[in-house]
Amino acid sequence: HNGSVLEERNVLIFGGGYDTNQDTAGAPLADTIGRAIYIVDAATGQRLWWASSDTTANLVLSAMTNSIPADVKVIDINMDGYADRLYVGDMGGRIWRIDLDNLTNTGAANLATGGLLATVNGVDEENNRRFYYSPDVALVQTTTGYALTISIGSGYREHPLNKVTEDRFYMIR
Repeated sequence: HNGSVLEERNVLIFGGGYDTNQDTAGAPLADTIGRAIYIVDAATGQRLWWASSDTTANLVLSAMTNSIPADVKVIDINMDGYADRLYVGDMGGRIWRIDLDNLTNTGAANLATGGLLATVNGVDEENNRRFYYSPDVALVQTTTGYALTISIGSGYREHPLNKVTEDRFYMIR
Protein backbone atom coordinates (compact mmCIF):
# COMPACT_ATOMS: atom_id res chain seq x y z
CA HIS A 1 0.00 0.00 0.00
CA ASN A 2 1.40 3.39 -0.93
CA GLY A 3 -0.44 6.16 0.94
CA SER A 4 -4.02 6.05 -0.32
CA VAL A 5 -3.18 4.07 -3.47
CA LEU A 6 -3.04 0.28 -3.39
CA GLU A 7 0.08 -0.79 -5.28
CA GLU A 8 0.28 -4.35 -6.60
CA ARG A 9 3.75 -5.92 -6.92
CA ASN A 10 5.23 -9.28 -7.69
CA VAL A 11 7.58 -10.13 -4.84
CA LEU A 12 9.98 -12.81 -3.67
CA ILE A 13 9.73 -13.97 -0.07
CA PHE A 14 12.60 -15.95 1.44
CA GLY A 15 14.64 -16.71 4.54
CA GLY A 16 18.05 -15.24 5.25
CA GLY A 17 19.98 -18.44 4.51
CA TYR A 18 22.21 -20.92 6.31
CA ASP A 19 24.96 -20.18 8.82
CA THR A 20 27.75 -22.78 8.75
CA ASN A 21 27.88 -22.29 12.52
CA GLN A 22 25.18 -25.01 12.46
CA ASP A 23 27.69 -27.56 11.10
CA THR A 24 28.95 -28.02 14.66
CA ALA A 25 27.23 -30.80 16.61
CA GLY A 26 26.31 -30.11 20.21
CA ALA A 27 24.06 -27.81 22.19
CA PRO A 28 22.15 -25.06 20.33
CA LEU A 29 24.19 -22.06 19.18
CA ALA A 30 23.04 -18.61 18.08
CA ASP A 31 23.93 -17.65 14.50
CA THR A 32 25.46 -14.48 13.13
CA ILE A 33 24.04 -14.61 9.59
CA GLY A 34 20.76 -15.71 7.98
CA ARG A 35 18.55 -14.57 10.90
CA ALA A 36 15.90 -12.87 8.75
CA ILE A 37 12.87 -13.10 6.48
CA TYR A 38 12.89 -10.88 3.39
CA ILE A 39 10.36 -9.56 0.90
CA VAL A 40 11.94 -8.10 -2.24
CA ASP A 41 10.54 -6.65 -5.46
CA ALA A 42 10.77 -9.43 -8.08
CA ALA A 43 11.49 -6.98 -10.92
CA THR A 44 14.08 -4.71 -9.28
CA GLY A 45 15.50 -6.77 -6.40
CA GLN A 46 14.80 -3.87 -4.02
CA ARG A 47 14.23 -4.96 -0.44
CA LEU A 48 10.68 -3.92 0.47
CA TRP A 49 10.45 -5.39 3.97
CA TRP A 50 12.34 -7.60 6.41
CA ALA A 51 12.00 -9.22 9.83
CA SER A 52 15.01 -9.93 12.01
CA SER A 53 16.46 -9.57 15.49
CA ASP A 54 18.42 -6.66 13.97
CA THR A 55 17.01 -3.44 15.44
CA THR A 56 16.88 -1.82 11.99
CA ALA A 57 14.41 -4.41 10.63
CA ASN A 58 10.85 -3.42 9.76
CA LEU A 59 9.61 -6.10 12.16
CA VAL A 60 12.06 -6.60 15.04
CA LEU A 61 11.84 -10.12 16.49
CA SER A 62 14.39 -10.38 19.30
CA ALA A 63 14.07 -14.18 19.52
CA MET A 64 15.10 -14.61 15.85
CA THR A 65 18.65 -15.66 16.74
CA ASN A 66 19.10 -18.51 14.26
CA SER A 67 19.48 -18.76 10.51
CA ILE A 68 16.58 -19.58 8.20
CA PRO A 69 17.66 -21.79 5.27
CA ALA A 70 14.13 -23.10 4.61
CA ASP A 71 11.72 -21.77 2.02
CA VAL A 72 9.09 -19.52 3.56
CA LYS A 73 5.59 -20.98 3.19
CA VAL A 74 3.30 -18.28 1.79
CA ILE A 75 -0.46 -18.61 2.37
CA ASP A 76 -3.42 -16.73 0.86
CA ILE A 77 -6.00 -17.24 3.63
CA ASN A 78 -8.91 -15.33 2.06
CA MET A 79 -8.15 -16.44 -1.53
CA ASP A 80 -7.96 -12.89 -2.91
CA GLY A 81 -4.74 -13.57 -4.81
CA TYR A 82 -2.47 -11.84 -2.27
CA ALA A 83 -0.20 -13.34 0.38
CA ASP A 84 -1.74 -13.03 3.86
CA ARG A 85 0.43 -15.20 6.08
CA LEU A 86 3.95 -16.59 6.19
CA TYR A 87 5.24 -19.64 8.09
CA VAL A 88 8.85 -20.79 8.42
CA GLY A 89 11.09 -22.75 10.79
CA ASP A 90 14.65 -21.87 11.79
CA MET A 91 17.80 -23.62 12.90
CA GLY A 92 16.93 -23.01 16.55
CA GLY A 93 13.82 -25.21 16.52
CA ARG A 94 11.45 -22.24 16.26
CA ILE A 95 8.42 -21.83 14.01
CA TRP A 96 7.52 -18.28 12.94
CA ARG A 97 4.20 -16.82 11.80
CA ILE A 98 3.97 -13.46 10.04
CA ASP A 99 0.63 -11.83 9.10
CA LEU A 100 0.62 -9.41 6.15
CA ASP A 101 -1.78 -6.45 6.01
CA ASN A 102 -2.53 -5.95 2.33
CA LEU A 103 -5.29 -3.36 2.77
CA THR A 104 -4.41 -0.78 5.40
CA ASN A 105 -0.60 -0.74 5.52
CA THR A 106 1.08 2.51 4.55
CA GLY A 107 4.44 0.92 3.79
CA ALA A 108 7.06 -1.39 5.22
CA ALA A 109 6.71 -0.03 8.77
CA ASN A 110 3.24 -1.51 9.23
CA LEU A 111 3.04 -4.16 6.49
CA ALA A 112 3.34 -7.09 8.88
CA THR A 113 2.86 -8.29 12.43
CA GLY A 114 3.65 -11.63 13.96
CA GLY A 115 6.30 -13.54 15.71
CA LEU A 116 7.13 -16.79 17.39
CA LEU A 117 4.47 -19.48 16.98
CA ALA A 118 6.29 -22.36 18.68
CA THR A 119 9.64 -23.43 20.09
CA VAL A 120 10.50 -27.13 20.17
CA ASN A 121 14.19 -26.87 21.01
CA GLY A 122 15.93 -27.67 24.26
CA VAL A 123 19.25 -26.57 25.71
CA ASP A 124 21.33 -29.70 25.08
CA GLU A 125 22.49 -31.71 22.04
CA GLU A 126 19.72 -34.29 22.50
CA ASN A 127 17.06 -31.60 22.03
CA ASN A 128 18.86 -29.42 19.47
CA ARG A 129 16.25 -29.62 16.70
CA ARG A 130 16.75 -27.82 13.38
CA PHE A 131 14.28 -26.99 10.60
CA TYR A 132 15.94 -27.07 7.17
CA TYR A 133 12.71 -27.29 5.17
CA SER A 134 9.49 -25.32 5.07
CA PRO A 135 6.39 -26.54 6.88
CA ASP A 136 3.34 -27.89 5.09
CA VAL A 137 0.18 -25.93 5.84
CA ALA A 138 -3.30 -27.39 5.33
CA LEU A 139 -6.84 -26.23 5.95
CA VAL A 140 -8.74 -28.93 7.85
CA GLN A 141 -12.35 -29.21 8.89
CA THR A 142 -12.93 -29.54 12.63
CA THR A 143 -16.08 -30.07 14.69
CA THR A 144 -16.33 -26.28 15.17
CA GLY A 145 -15.36 -25.10 11.67
CA TYR A 146 -12.00 -24.90 9.95
CA ALA A 147 -8.42 -24.61 11.19
CA LEU A 148 -4.95 -24.43 9.71
CA THR A 149 -2.46 -27.16 10.56
CA ILE A 150 1.25 -26.55 10.33
CA SER A 151 3.31 -29.74 9.90
CA ILE A 152 7.11 -29.76 10.04
CA GLY A 153 9.89 -32.25 10.70
CA SER A 154 13.24 -31.57 12.31
CA GLY A 155 16.52 -33.10 11.20
CA TYR A 156 20.25 -32.56 11.14
CA ARG A 157 21.15 -32.45 7.45
CA GLU A 158 24.83 -31.73 8.12
CA HIS A 159 25.11 -34.93 10.21
CA PRO A 160 22.29 -37.25 9.05
CA LEU A 161 23.63 -40.24 10.98
CA ASN A 162 23.71 -38.35 14.30
CA LYS A 163 22.02 -40.58 16.90
CA VAL A 164 22.18 -38.12 19.81
CA THR A 165 19.63 -35.53 18.70
CA GLU A 166 16.04 -36.72 18.98
CA ASP A 167 14.41 -35.37 15.82
CA ARG A 168 10.65 -35.25 15.61
CA PHE A 169 7.71 -34.46 13.36
CA TYR A 170 5.26 -31.83 14.63
CA MET A 171 1.74 -30.80 13.74
CA ILE A 172 0.38 -27.58 15.22
CA ARG A 173 -3.24 -26.52 14.86
